Amino acid sequence: MKKSFTTFIFLLASLWALTPNHTQAQVTAKLISEQSSIQPGQPFRLGLLLEMEEGWHTYHQNPGDAGFPPSVTWDLPEGYTVTPLSFPEPIEFLTADIQSFGYKNEVLHITTITPPRDQTVGDSVVIKGVANWLACEEVCIPQSADLEITLKVSDKPLQLSGESTLFKKYEVTKHAASKKTSAKDSNPITPLSAILFAFIGGLILNLMPCVFPVLSLKIFGFVSQSGHDPWKTRVHGLVFATGVLISFWVLAGALLTFRSAGAELGWGFQLQSPLFIALLGLLFFGLALNMAGVFEIGTSFIGLAGKSQNLGGHADSFLSGVLATLVATPCTAPFMGASLGFALTQPAYVSMLIFTSLGIGMATPYVILSFFPKLLSFLPKPGPWMESFKQGMSFLLFATVIWLIWVLNQQIGADGVLRFMVGLLGFAIAAWVYGRWTTPLRSKSVRGFAWVLSLILVALSLTTAWPSQEDSKWQDYTPSLVTSLRENNEPVFIDFTAAWCVTCQVNKKVALRTEEVEARFDELKVQRIKADWTNKNPEITKALESYNRSGVPLYVLYAPGRDKPILLPEILTPQIVLDALDQLEPSS
Repeated sequence: MKKSFTTFIFLLASLWALTPNHTQAQVTAKLISEQSSIQPGQPFRLGLLLEMEEGWHTYHQNPGDAGFPPSVTWDLPEGYTVTPLSFPEPIEFLTADIQSFGYKNEVLHITTITPPRDQTVGDSVVIKGVANWLACEEVCIPQSADLEITLKVSDKPLQLSGESTLFKKYEVTKHAASKKTSAKDSNPITPLSAILFAFIGGLILNLMPCVFPVLSLKIFGFVSQSGHDPWKTRVHGLVFATGVLISFWVLAGALLTFRSAGAELGWGFQLQSPLFIALLGLLFFGLALNMAGVFEIGTSFIGLAGKSQNLGGHADSFLSGVLATLVATPCTAPFMGASLGFALTQPAYVSMLIFTSLGIGMATPYVILSFFPKLLSFLPKPGPWMESFKQGMSFLLFATVIWLIWVLNQQIGADGVLRFMVGLLGFAIAAWVYGRWTTPLRSKSVRGFAWVLSLILVALSLTTAWPSQEDSKWQDYTPSLVTSLRENNEPVFIDFTAAWCVTCQVNKKVALRTEEVEARFDELKVQRIKADWTNKNPEITKALESYNRSGVPLYVLYAPGRDKPILLPEILTPQIVLDALDQLEPSS
């Protein structure tokens, strides 16, 4: 009896070891099949099943302000193909004003796998994959699992597996949190409809607030050209359209390339770069000053190409198309969301067709105006009013600069924005000096001095406005830096954080970066270190383990002369941080 019981326990342990799932305390991951067997050449569905403990959650494909979505790196038999994971409709998680989307309790991410037609009946096929996901509660823990499932190849009629009901449960749901279009959501989008929606969205994009300031300048150009050679006007329209299309191709190509390399990027990805935002802001600020009459750089209405008589002003039209595209990317017009979301899941040639249709839609109104200038007959004929109109349009460009400053503030904070605005001030002074003292009425020496002074001011402005991602008071984590500071008996505060960690972002906003706490850090001369775990970092992972932690946030305070660190709780308030800092002062 005893021997039989021991054998039974051994068998249970063996079965458990062979079960194709992986448990990491907070989340259990498992590959499941909709079918009990597969057939040669016939697609079948697998699902990544994530089951979460109470209070824990994972993230949607569009995670919101923090988080990252689950993914699987597949190891498939030769000849097999696989589609991207599906993402059911998520729920919203709101902490402070940080919004994210994801799942709690359970979620099934479905993929379709197609075996080759020459797959031998009777074979046992092993599907393997490495799953990665982020599990969050008050702390966030990146987790992974090596998963596999074995399926029999059969020529008999397909039968559903015992877990097929889960596939039914999760296939009637919406695909993306940000997809809030009309009743068309209930119908599967096709490549043809996506191309049509992209064209319509491109047309509507011209009316969006972030695009209209630049495109209104193009209309101004058409007005100034009215009465000239009609053929030249048409060429300008076509060159403008070429600038739009080439810009869309470059941006879409870069986006698809980065995504194929595993980067989680969306349309308008270049606006996630503070440097790009800053340069775009300086460019539009300069254009606005030019439109307002502070300075003139040639006869062109936009002045980007300078005196481009050799090109017949075509460089201006082309650059106008480029600029229009750059500022259009953060905007999403009606019909665009569904088509772009679909484009990012398709083969490259389909995606490029959709992005091309979007660019054609955006450029079409201006090509039509250039070919049929009579449509502009509702406007007054060219005359003195055009100068007032040009100056009035500068305020739209100033408004665009304000919007770019707002975006920059979300990326680099108030201190970085202050430096950028000081840079704008210097840029404005340089434009004023150039506009006032480089005119032909001034002497050659005065013009030369004004040129040099303007260039110096522009250089200083660029240096000042150059964005910094992080306050210089926070140093990047390295073990050697911590060791060196502690050996020098300096107080050290380490913030173990990540961009995808909601709790980390809330703590940063409500506690660590408040004026009161920052002032106390300064007063006590605390060395502040940021251990950013957004990307995999073995040194930070090892450091977390040394504190018996497996996720972020973690806050560590070292007092001079003490070996044992002070560990703060996962959820901070300013008072919690201040109370911890009080322990640095010697007791009276």
